[in-house]
Amino acid sequence: MIKLSNLLQQERDFQVTPQKSFSDLKGDVAATLRAITADRVVLFEKSGYRFLVGLLAALHKGVHLSLPPNDAPKILEKIEGARLQVKTGGDIETTFTPLNPHERVIDFFTSGSTGEAKSIRKKLIQIENEIEVLEATWGEGLKDKLALATVSHQHIYGMLFKVLWPVCAGRPFYDETFEYWENLVGQLSEDTLVISSPAHLSRYPDLDVKAAPSMVFSSGGPLSLDAAGQSRDILGFTPMEVFGSTETGGIAYRQQTGPEVPWQPFEAVETRQDEMGVLSIRSPYLDQEGWYETSDRVEFVKDRSFVMRGRVDRIVKVEGKRVSLPEVEAVLSGLDDVAEACALITNDERKSLSAVVVLSDQGQGKLSEIGEFRLGRDLRQQMNPYLEQAALPRRWRFVSKIPVNSQGKRLLADLLALYEAS
Repeated sequence: MIKLSNLLQQERDFQVTPQKSFSDLKGDVAATLRAITADRVVLFEKSGYRFLVGLLAALHKGVHLSLPPNDAPKILEKIEGARLQVKTGGDIETTFTPLNPHERVIDFFTSGSTGEAKSIRKKLIQIENEIEVLEATWGEGLKDKLALATVSHQHIYGMLFKVLWPVCAGRPFYDETFEYWENLVGQLSEDTLVISSPAHLSRYPDLDVKAAPSMVFSSGGPLSLDAAGQSRDILGFTPMEVFGSTETGGIAYRQQTGPEVPWQPFEAVETRQDEMGVLSIRSPYLDQEGWYETSDRVEFVKDRSFVMRGRVDRIVKVEGKRVSLPEVEAVLSGLDDVAEACALITNDERKSLSAVVVLSDQGQGKLSEIGEFRLGRDLRQQMNPYLEQAALPRRWRFVSKIPVNSQGKRLLADLLALYEAS
């Protein structure tokens, strides 16, 4: 295991598929480093190898580095800096000196729940600390497994699990990001591991999987118990879910082998809760020594483990009463007519409690018979025994699937867009 700040100071085994050597990496970093002329740079590369080259070059140059979540023009125009141009095929001889991980910083830009880009600054030491904990937790079982990813390395989860952790641990990674399962399954074997998200693990096409990977990771959003079971049946492995955020880093992990399997905090992470059950953490991934309060309510069970009890920021006021959106979603999802549900407050004049619903086969049949208006009223009646009147949705959208981003997160802007036509 080599720290990222010392990675280029010594020769080591290095493999990216398609094949790239450690000599290639050093030469390409040197060539890219010399081409950097701006003080602030923006790095976006679809290639995992080119991303690594650009990242190391910017860190060694000591420039201000920003990582956008995608290359959409509206995102890029809001981030100050010149687009970093990665150079490959270089054979420049360069002596790299160790980096000071407390001085080097990276700005991540996440879309957040509203869809607006939000800047989160991380020091290199925070990233190195997290890589060390990941290796201590799972490294022994992974050894030289090839990392295959369906998620982007532009986000911290993909960056860590697909690129930086394998490189620091001396394991190979596949350069390409697999957007479709059909392209990935041919690469699967017991010598591989899969870095994925609920967006992919919840939606499988018909696949002919001949070999199971040694590990499947999932992060970026909640994975349903049904999706965990389906992944086990199709891929031969129950996903190892990692709970955390760009701000906090990884907090805890679990494998859903049944209902309400608790989350186990990483050894390096301390946890506590306040009188409302809100989780706070203290960890080496944070740029502060004190406690960091999350927006998640939890219930501790045993051995520091906990189960999730919804988010504090999803408690809303409706008609003067507090309404838990997760509770509304749970009641809706428990109905025979509903397969999946999402509750939100829409931007109409009344700020209505609304619901986006994926119907079950039974619900689809009822929709065909009675129409959207009467079905919405019927669902309200079914929910009535479980919730107060204020917690019964007034506006409905029935969809084939609830929109999520590439990390499996529901964005409020996408959900609100479903109501803009009316």
